[in-house]
Amino acid sequence: MIFKYEGYAFLQTIEAAVGREKMDAFLKAYFNAHAFQSITTEDFVTYFKENMVKNDAELANKIKLDEWIYQPGIPSNIIVPISKDFNTIDSIQAIWRKKVSKGWWHHQIDQRKQYFIDHLPKTSPPKK
Repeated sequence: MIFKYEGYAFLQTIEAAVGREKMDAFLKAYFNAHAFQSITTEDFVTYFKENMVKNDAELANKIKLDEWIYQPGIPSNIIVPISKDFNTIDSIQAIWRKKVSKGWWHHQIDQRKQYFIDHLPKTSPPKK
């Protein structure tokens, strides 16, 4: 079973494997074929294999459908999000750590970073 955020990552993985144009065509066909209907996981897997994978072993290996749906955890082919802002913060922190003597500072820094993360707002403020 795929949950909300895993579903988003799963769709990103498919799009990365097939390209935006093919992904859009698949989604349009899927929604047209299943409008106002519920289907089982097995029905989706069959539809996906027939209409997206089409016996392409290389594509099936890229997507790893069975791992996404039937295995616990996150498959290794997940698209890892990249944040320019967090990369910048990590770079600044790495430079700072090199300049500070080792010891209790590192433990205290990790606690402060965790405190910051724990107190981030649940939603982003509205754009102005």
